[in-house]
Amino acid sequence: MAEQPVADEWIAVPAVISVLSAVLLRLVERNDAASDDQRAPSTFQGVQKSSISVHHYLVRIFCYAYCNPSCYVVAYIYFDSFTGSCQVVALDSFNVHRLLITSILTVV
Repeated sequence: MAEQPVADEWIAVPAVISVLSAVLLRLVERNDAASDDQRAPSTFQGVQKSSISVHHYLVRIFCYAYCNPSCYVVAYIYFDSFTGSCQVVALDSFNVHRLLITSILTVV
């Protein structure tokens, strides 16, 4: 576990958080580069990009949701299953945070 500063204190963050954020960041960057501006907005689509990074968002969820690290693995499986089966929604900078919290809350 690597220690991360959160709210003026250091907490031990599991490696799964860093791995998951790296995987999601790579997917988001790839889909942003191949983005089709003509695509219809989905329910999960935001109007603007979030100001918090995916990594910091996951660390924040870890700190305040008290989820077991295995929840993040299952959340990624749900996340991947949803985005793979739903061709209308492509993971990008405008929906990654909403889809992420939805999959984590589904696990919990």
